[in-house]
Amino acid sequence: ISPQDALNTVVRDAGVSPSLVTDIRTDTTSLDGRLCYLVDFSASGMRYRYVIDAASAEIIASHP
Repeated sequence: ISPQDALNTVVRDAGVSPSLVTDIRTDTTSLDGRLCYLVDFSASGMRYRYVIDAASAEIIASHP
């Protein structure tokens, strides 16, 4: 998936409106041999952090 697809997936999972999302940061990393995206963003005064598998779009970890 693309970085934008990863962002869309985690924003949907967080249940926030895409129009409220700010301060977006997307990086890549390897986790247990899998390419993953680290996605951080803010929305409605909260900070969200996700790790998402770049091949399957599986959310591996989240920290709202």
